[in-house]
Amino acid sequence: MRLFYAIWPDIQVRNQLVALSWQLDKGKIVPPGNLHLTLLFLGQIDGRRLDSLIEATNKIQGKKFSLNLSKYGFFKRSDVFWLAPDSNPDGLIELVNNLSDLAVKNNISIDDRPYQPHVTLAHKTRSNVPLNPVTIPWTVSKFSLVESKTLPQGANYQILHSWPLT
Repeated sequence: MRLFYAIWPDIQVRNQLVALSWQLDKGKIVPPGNLHLTLLFLGQIDGRRLDSLIEATNKIQGKKFSLNLSKYGFFKRSDVFWLAPDSNPDGLIELVNNLSDLAVKNNISIDDRPYQPHVTLAHKTRSNVPLNPVTIPWTVSKFSLVESKTLPQGANYQILHSWPLT
């Protein structure tokens, strides 16, 4: 199983993200149901470890936090256009750090690059067109463990389990 932790936008935030993605003139727009912000990518995990991973995650105590998505960017190497928070609130960083610690304690290798939270709006684009300035407020009250499957028509994400933030 290819797994990651993420936060999924509610319908209002998702609709605003979709409206922004329509402003892009090139590339493959991310389908509305796939819009998310990755907290931690776990990679390939043996399905037999899923229950113990969920049980370990049950012990994580996270706090609700708010994001203001207003910073645009472009990863040239992967041709990805994204939108990110203007700052990283303590609740987000604490959650990511707790999930990273959990992964290490469970012998899961994780990426050691600095964390760059973002929502991918389009793939396979060479466009770095600045969109009209906008700020999308997002109150985050839960996080999820997600399975990623690569299908001929693109990525398919299935939320396996979610946890509330208090």
